[in-house]
Amino acid sequence: MKQQIFCALLLAIGLTASVAQANLLVDGSFEAATGGGITSNSPWVLSANKPNNFDFSTQFQTAGFSSSDGLTGIWYKSFTGLGNGSNLTGDSILIQSVAAPQDGNYILTFDAAREANFLANEWYVAIVSNTPGGGLQDTVDLLTAPIPPGSFGSAVTPFALSLNGVQTGNTMSVFAVMTGGRNAGVNPQSAFLDNFNLTMVPEPTSLVLMGICGLGLLIRRR
Repeated sequence: MKQQIFCALLLAIGLTASVAQANLLVDGSFEAATGGGITSNSPWVLSANKPNNFDFSTQFQTAGFSSSDGLTGIWYKSFTGLGNGSNLTGDSILIQSVAAPQDGNYILTFDAAREANFLANEWYVAIVSNTPGGGLQDTVDLLTAPIPPGSFGSAVTPFALSLNGVQTGNTMSVFAVMTGGRNAGVNPQSAFLDNFNLTMVPEPTSLVLMGICGLGLLIRRR
């Protein structure tokens, strides 16, 4: 009986670790968003200009060419920028902020794809946190990152960013930014992001204890 109670406690710890692995972002795959525009219908906020006066430079798009799961993703239309040296280039920012549920380390994963002629001054994803001891940040430059160009369906690349030492209640913000998007004059020339997932990294001790307990119960039943 004592062993079973002890194991129950360890399993509870393990379940806490599992809960910590749940996605902290709401609608990380953008399935609630309205395709063809910038309305997210979720805590995501997408701001994008119309450099050609007609089309958003970045928008939610429901299509196989703009998502890694064949549903909805963030489509970067750099080609809407005039590309003639004017100031009318494509600029956008996507953001969602959440509060850290507990002290620990956090990891952000997402998918990115970039066609061969995508042209912009900046295209990056960052995660930042306002800790009392100063800000934490991790960033990836998606213009120089090793993303194989080609058809989107065969060129999706997963990425991971991390924040260590986040404290309970700290705000963590996920940003995706494009500046200076412009028409390269040759296709294909767009990009997309999809499947954002922000989770707390479980403590190794909790997982080990849960595994030991599970093994002990299995042996006892035999």
